[in-house]
Amino acid sequence: MKALTVVLVGLLAGTLYSQEVVGWRLDGDGVFPKSKPVTTWSESKNIKWLTKTKKWSNASPIPVKGKFYFCAEPDILICANIKTGKIVWEKANDYKSLSKAEAKKVGEMKMPRTHGDNGYSSPTPVSDGKLVYTLFGTGVLVAYDLKGKKKWDKFIMKSKAGWGHSMGPCLYKDTLIVQIEGQVFAYDTKTGKQKWTKAGRHSWGSSMVTEIDGKGIMITANGDVYAIADGKKVASGIGSLKYAVPVRHGDIVYFIENNAVAVQLPKKIDGDYKQVWKSKIQGKRHYGSSIITDKLIYAISRAGIFNVLETKTGKIVYEKLLENKGKTYRGNTFYASISLANKNLYVGNQNGQTHVIATGSEFKEIAVNELSGYRSSPLIIGNAIYIRAKKGLYCISK
Repeated sequence: MKALTVVLVGLLAGTLYSQEVVGWRLDGDGVFPKSKPVTTWSESKNIKWLTKTKKWSNASPIPVKGKFYFCAEPDILICANIKTGKIVWEKANDYKSLSKAEAKKVGEMKMPRTHGDNGYSSPTPVSDGKLVYTLFGTGVLVAYDLKGKKKWDKFIMKSKAGWGHSMGPCLYKDTLIVQIEGQVFAYDTKTGKQKWTKAGRHSWGSSMVTEIDGKGIMITANGDVYAIADGKKVASGIGSLKYAVPVRHGDIVYFIENNAVAVQLPKKIDGDYKQVWKSKIQGKRHYGSSIITDKLIYAISRAGIFNVLETKTGKIVYEKLLENKGKTYRGNTFYASISLANKNLYVGNQNGQTHVIATGSEFKEIAVNELSGYRSSPLIIGNAIYIRAKKGLYCISK
């Protein structure tokens, strides 16, 4: 497979910018328009291969030049062949593996606290096609070339959040940005040298990167907007998410959790970020991020409340409590973000069920499939679905 190039579109600015970047949901929106994957599977049906791993991870796999890069607890980066799933190499990134200068910064070798559902490997790696960058909940940031040679590493700090760290790294051109404990750090991708650091705010949801008028910005889950060039905060609190990730569609950025907000981007990065609408949707928490289309928005709560809203107004179209075999879900069940392909939505949970739901203004469930449980977001490439489950990495295809 050739290197996948993700094209990010700045519609409001009237420009396109292209960079060989892959990360969570490939480009972050979860929409795979050219794919036609299967809608039914089980452990004995439509499984092309399964790469078993000794430890689990919530991070999603990323494809780079014929290989998958994905994680395992607590600090392992794995490279596997996309066609066969065969592991090519894997590297541990504990405190003892750090370079001498960085190891000295660690202090006590004890890992920080975390939640059992979170672990230390929830952040999804990101790549520019040359290196793969991974942040672990231990505070360790690493850069590897595609053959498994470590190019540089950093110990940033240990998270003090009782439920651990889950925000993933963001990449824009030659700048890698990470957030830990309310601090924002920017590094040079080639050398690992710090470019800038700014005060931020804690969240479990990751940030998104986009462009306005040809200039890179990072929008955090808390709704703070930073200019990537120098770290200047150009806007604050334009939206608010505790767990999910903001998603851009056209010239609007959507913050979809209990209190859903749509914000229009300005023509200049330091312009006015105007709220288009605000809406209240059902569900106490939304861990997974939404799908935004021209007409409708699709969201899932942790307990399986499926919400559909009008994209232009935020008006609720319908709400549906998902069931499996006549039973509803409870508590922390749906962590995975929704994926969209061939007019079908793939909505998965940590019990292993994936609900396949047709897009549209009326609820129509195509299938409920079962595998090993997962909290990562389903990745769809071509006609295959890739799921990083507790058992390992699945390739689901005919």
